[in-house]
Amino acid sequence: DLLPNEIPNARIISYGYDADTHSFSRTSTQTIFRHAEAFAEDLSRLRRKGDPKRPIIFLAHSLGGIILKKALVLCHSDDFETDGNLRDVYASTFAILFFGTPHSGANGVQLAEWMGRVLSMCMSTNDRMLKALNRDSSELENIQRLYLPAGRRINTIFFYEEYPTPIVRGLEEL
Repeated sequence: DLLPNEIPNARIISYGYDADTHSFSRTSTQTIFRHAEAFAEDLSRLRRKGDPKRPIIFLAHSLGGIILKKALVLCHSDDFETDGNLRDVYASTFAILFFGTPHSGANGVQLAEWMGRVLSMCMSTNDRMLKALNRDSSELENIQRLYLPAGRRINTIFFYEEYPTPIVRGLEEL
């Protein structure tokens, strides 16, 4: 809300995605790859309407940071001759601010998976996204390995908690 006042020429875009792991109606069947692909294509399409070379500064939180990294890997690997212009998204990326992004996985995923199994008795559940967020998951390792060459030229700042997050009395942290 305050950014337009501080930077009046900024074009601010918010992007959301369905990552519901449990619901009474339906759960997301998307993967990190599918979310990243949709995000990259949507952003490329949106930028073609305006200035496709305009610099981008991304602010990404939690799983959104993982999806952003995968999207930038897809944009970085896009062929120069394709009509998709995904490469323009990558070339225009000036900076990324990651907020609480679980680059190496997250603590507490096992608890969330257990809760999902319990909830599956009375509602629809899908643990595909949770499995990808396990500490040292092969999917996160692969995304990081592919992102490193793509991210070298991008200014990057990481924000993360340094203190444990109490969640339940007696259980100190996730």
